[in-house]
Amino acid sequence: MSAWGYRSFENDDALDWLAGFTETRDPAAYVRDTFAPINEADEEDNVEIPECAAAVAAAEAVVAAANDDAPRLPAQGRAHITPLRQSPLLDDLREEARSALRRILDDSELAEEWHDAQAIEDMSGGWENSMRALIDELE
Repeated sequence: MSAWGYRSFENDDALDWLAGFTETRDPAAYVRDTFAPINEADEEDNVEIPECAAAVAAAEAVVAAANDDAPRLPAQGRAHITPLRQSPLLDDLREEARSALRRILDDSELAEEWHDAQAIEDMSGGWENSMRALIDELE
């Protein structure tokens, strides 16, 4: 993963996800499909960085749709929030997002990378705090 910060869209995998989100005809299905590999993974399965970064980006889209506010979502994503906001699946997506984020925070390659980064720079705490805040916003 090429990352330049701990925020949700400060990495290439999240920006790749965002590009797909802006092109999809069914935002709710696209978001649900993003959470599936994480939420359906067995406990012993290794949840990899690209899937984690995409799920964090998808969770930001769900927060933006649910809260009628998108301060962290890049401008190109904001234009595509309305169909997600109007989806009858939005409440289910909130729960799927919370579940995926908890797994990412507790047991994923992304969490391992940020814990390792803490030894180099003081950015791990920022990542963990931003993940917890995102989970809180989905409550």
